[in-house]
Amino acid sequence: MITKAQLKKMHVLLNRVGIMHIKRKIVEEYSLGRVTSSKDLTKKEASDIIRQLEYSLKWQETRNKIFKIAIETGVIWWDFELDKEDDELVIYEQLNLFMKRRGTIKKDIDEMDLSELNRVHRQFLAIKKSHSKTKFNKELKSVLTEIGIGI
Repeated sequence: MITKAQLKKMHVLLNRVGIMHIKRKIVEEYSLGRVTSSKDLTKKEASDIIRQLEYSLKWQETRNKIFKIAIETGVIWWDFELDKEDDELVIYEQLNLFMKRRGTIKKDIDEMDLSELNRVHRQFLAIKKSHSKTKFNKELKSVLTEIGIGI
């Protein structure tokens, strides 16, 4: 049977991934219909669920990091005038268009597995580094021009 530690970890992960509301369905699927309560899972079934939830959490965290960098660097823009659903749709469309044109992985972000997301994340870290250098150089040039030192 499932251990107390596994049960606790599974509940924490279900909450963090945001799918606690479908726990019963997940338990039933992983137990092949044998049980609907997480307390009745075997250790192996619980381990399998925990492994998948950890993967899903890492996937979500990596995707969110990509979105954050994309917004910070201007790869995608955020219009605060739109309502939340429209806003999310717009930024997904923008990022997916960027990925298909210039991404290291040429497909929609939600179709990528974790290894592909990690490659895209590395690409966006490079974009951020380049963006920071460009921004710094523009600010430096502006300051030097202000004090009479032309470049």
